[in-house]
Amino acid sequence: MVCSYCQIKPAEGYLKWYCSDCSKLKRLINLHGSRVYEILDNVLLRSEDKQRNKELLEIKKEVKDQEQKLSDSDHLYDTKEKKEMLKELKDKLKKK
Repeated sequence: MVCSYCQIKPAEGYLKWYCSDCSKLKRLINLHGSRVYEILDNVLLRSEDKQRNKELLEIKKEVKDQEQKLSDSDHLYDTKEKKEMLKELKDKLKKK
């Protein structure tokens, strides 16, 4: 029996209506409700340029968070070698 939602894959079992992927999607919708649709609209319904921009924003945010963690941990690097290593890490993050 074919999945009644995607109509491509076979259904999970004899008395099931959906394939495993569509069942997972159904459970997510049941669990999160309209939030699933908001996420799909905000992420997947973007042009490729906007998707790349969104990815870059997320990467920049992650780099900034890592820089903050490094700057918060400056006091842990009390020897000269450790401070130089920390400086190198910061420089690598800035290049990204």
